[in-house]
Amino acid sequence: SAEAMACARTALEIHTRLDKAFAACSATLLAEGLLLAGDWNAAQVAAQNAIALSQYSIRQNYEAIAQGVLARALAGTGTRRMARRVGQRTR
Repeated sequence: SAEAMACARTALEIHTRLDKAFAACSATLLAEGLLLAGDWNAAQVAAQNAIALSQYSIRQNYEAIAQGVLARALAGTGTRRMARRVGQRTR
């Protein structure tokens, strides 16, 4: 939902500035939320950010989750592209 995304973005903003140890967690939650909302492009960007923050803070658990989000987002955009190509061929 839009409220959940707003909360995740706010948490990420706060943690990025004030409590960097939790920034990776917030970034990963945002990436997962964007993925579940179907915004694959934004999920890719958010997952890459989460991966970078995880590496910076040595939070491998969140990095692993963010890598999974990134993989699913890339698969989703690939599926969408493939569906468009197939749709064009059947016309």
